[in-house]
Amino acid sequence: MTTTIIPHRQRGECPSLSKPMPTGDGLLARINPINGAIAPADLSGVAQAARRCGNGLLEITLRGSLQIRGLRDETVSDMNAAVEALGLLIRTGLPLDIAPLAGLCEQEHADPHPLAAAIQNQTAPFAPELGPKVSVVVDGGGPSMLAGVKADIRLTALDAKTWQVALAGDAQTARFVGVYDAEHAIQSAVALLHTIAGGGRKTRGRDLLPTYDTVQAPAQPQEGDTAQLHPGDILPLTDGRVAAVIALPFGTVTAEALIGLCGEWQALGIGELRLSPNRLLILLCADASIAEKAINLSTSFDVITRPDDPRLRIVACAGAPACASGYLNTHALGAELAAKCANEEDLPFLLHLSGCEKECARPSGTFISVIGVPGSRKIVANGIVLPPDFSDRLMTQKPMQRAS
Repeated sequence: MTTTIIPHRQRGECPSLSKPMPTGDGLLARINPINGAIAPADLSGVAQAARRCGNGLLEITLRGSLQIRGLRDETVSDMNAAVEALGLLIRTGLPLDIAPLAGLCEQEHADPHPLAAAIQNQTAPFAPELGPKVSVVVDGGGPSMLAGVKADIRLTALDAKTWQVALAGDAQTARFVGVYDAEHAIQSAVALLHTIAGGGRKTRGRDLLPTYDTVQAPAQPQEGDTAQLHPGDILPLTDGRVAAVIALPFGTVTAEALIGLCGEWQALGIGELRLSPNRLLILLCADASIAEKAINLSTSFDVITRPDDPRLRIVACAGAPACASGYLNTHALGAELAAKCANEEDLPFLLHLSGCEKECARPSGTFISVIGVPGSRKIVANGIVLPPDFSDRLMTQKPMQRAS
């Protein structure tokens, strides 16, 4: 048996096809198509290779990456060859996120592509000096799905000509740097990244925060800016096509289900998908009738096609046994809790299920966490540890009646 030598991974480096990461169920590889764009035929090809080379489980991450689980030393080269044969356009260089519908969304304030390309080009000479997890978000506004994506540098369109630059965080927590026209926003972002690179590969955007500790917080989004995409949404695009939105339960799908889904979508003439943050799949359809058919056909594959599906209120890491660090089967618990709910109103809070105390997949905002610990679990709300049976009592506790 021939063994593929996995290149040495730097601490904190994100997994990739060439440098997969050891986990509890084998090696984990990650694919980042440019703009999240991938054809159903190609996605099916990836799923077929994942079934052959891994354990047949694929994931869309909170940042919109595609992950392949259960690879083995001897199958890594085959998986790489399969993806290379598909000719997928994979993102390289500085991790730079734009919205999955950038340039196509009618509610977008500005197209982020020109700024993203300029930042990518101007940082290329020193990008190797940046740490492996240094990232940039360029958010054109509208239902971008990028609000919860953390980044070292954030650029957000306030209108068609004005961009806000912020540092180290998501849309609510990043520290305000300034408001500029497009050209000066690019210059500001590149200068900040150059400073981060100058600090060495361990330096992150947060290390620059003391410079901006007395400056105002980021501007609050204007009405309409915080609109989100939800499973079941159908929305028109600027090029005449229509987007249909579905989600994967806890971000996971089997290769068999994904191959079946892609076959159904291809039969409808759908030629392009977009992987999206928040573990969504966006189907680019010829018209609204095709979009409706695509959503209806997807329902039978146990994906999420309704905005009130209770599984949307549960954020889960891979958990045990997939993760070697996990003490809790997060997906089994998530499915059990969701099955007790008729809709999202039966789960009136965001629930985070973490296999261990690293709290991977930790969401932004307010939530309650169930965290696996050796031989048990703990419930944490706003930093307060609650009794282990708290989640059970929340599910059964009847609301108090208000006195008349």
